[in-house]
Amino acid sequence: MKTTYTPNFNDPRIRKRCKSALGFTIACLRKNEDRAWWTRQLDKNFGIQSNPLSQYLRKTLIRCVNNSFNMNSGQCKTYVSRPEGIAFIKQQLKTKTKQIDDTLENDTTLALNWANEQFKDQLLTGIFKYHDKSDRLWNQIQNIKTPIREQLLASHGMRYQYDIETAAPTLLYAMSRHMPDVKNAKDKIVHCGNDLYMEYIEHYLANKTQIRNRIAFEAEIPVKVAKKLITALFSGGALTVNEKSKVFASIGYDVAKMEFLKQDAFLIGLRNDIKTLWWYLRPALPMTTKTNDKGNTRSTQMNSRNKWNLYFSLERDVMDLVKDYLVANNVKHFLEHDGWSCDKELDQQDLLGYIKEHMNIELKLKHKEIQNTRLADQCQLD
Repeated sequence: MKTTYTPNFNDPRIRKRCKSALGFTIACLRKNEDRAWWTRQLDKNFGIQSNPLSQYLRKTLIRCVNNSFNMNSGQCKTYVSRPEGIAFIKQQLKTKTKQIDDTLENDTTLALNWANEQFKDQLLTGIFKYHDKSDRLWNQIQNIKTPIREQLLASHGMRYQYDIETAAPTLLYAMSRHMPDVKNAKDKIVHCGNDLYMEYIEHYLANKTQIRNRIAFEAEIPVKVAKKLITALFSGGALTVNEKSKVFASIGYDVAKMEFLKQDAFLIGLRNDIKTLWWYLRPALPMTTKTNDKGNTRSTQMNSRNKWNLYFSLERDVMDLVKDYLVANNVKHFLEHDGWSCDKELDQQDLLGYIKEHMNIELKLKHKEIQNTRLADQCQLD
């Protein structure tokens, strides 16, 4: 007869493992938004899957939402946190020992303690290890939820945070206006730059907050979803009820909401502008081949992957310039995909001028200073 495993919460080794699992779960997972995690990272924080304590903690603290896994494509299983499980483990750690443990009183503290231990060397030295993939620099600290990550970096001096405003639309629109002239078959110069006034793109870039808020309110979706939805349209996303569509998934596969979005006057105009935008950008996209289920191969160029890759390439060019500027000015920094945190307040006009000088692109930055506090009510974790 199989017995039910119950941890000994007085055992220092078990308490240490429980805190590691708690810190990871609070820092990196949400209760309502699933995220992909690879087995090795889960093993590092919960213990190997065959271990009874690891099985107990996984069952209690997290839930697998999508069990699909593909080693060749890199697809990982996705998970959400169990708030009731987090509260239960914390309560067991409090009541099963006579020792007073203040770290259990605050979720933010648990998450920060975990992160400081996991990334101690990088945080103390300011030398961050990035993995270069698809024109983006990846670091595991980027996987930490934004409020916790901001507090973590601020506690190590990097309290000034900068982001490129409306990065994907801005960079793609600017590139379309600077496409180089080419010679046609008759050896004549053909102007390829976009000289059109694109009313809806210009309006979105100038009034993005109001537009996102309106669409979110009228479609009854979160503002964050409205923002991601519009960004996806710039890189090949479509308003469709196809179950494989990430845009459709982002609104909970709600057909009525999708039909509403498809009929929104602004989104109709914006999609037409984006279609014209990519007509100008087409020469910058690689020609790739695609084989269908019948084995027939055809050339393809205007697909979502190629569009995203072009944006990532532009984003990387900008971030390489940002990194060069920060290094030249002896600024300690941590890079994200279209933003960074650093230990000095920057002369934004000087930096933007440096970028324009090298790329002929005018950008705007969002900037805020993070107050170094561990108060949970200032860190909304979900």
